[in-house]
Amino acid sequence: MKRVINVILFLGLCFSVLSQSKSDKLKREQKKLESKISNTKSLLQKVSSNREASLNELKLIENQINSREALLKIFDNQVKMADVYIQEKQEKVKALTIRMERLKA
Repeated sequence: MKRVINVILFLGLCFSVLSQSKSDKLKREQKKLESKISNTKSLLQKVSSNREASLNELKLIENQINSREALLKIFDNQVKMADVYIQEKQEKVKALTIRMERLKA
């Protein structure tokens, strides 16, 4: 009878040790997974902030493109005005040349 009790106690201790070992293993896995989840969450936040920064950069580039297009329109208008001015001066020179020829004759 004493032997049966010893065997039962021995088996109980073995199961207890195995249970504790499994419990420790599960706790280690839990900590590992929690750490992995935390890292993933951190990476997602970085990606989100990078995406926002990229969107802001894209908006700034679009604004810069719009400003440069407006500047090109201004340059185009200035060139057109200069062409008109040159044409007017050429006509004036032509008229003065004709007048000068008439006065010489």
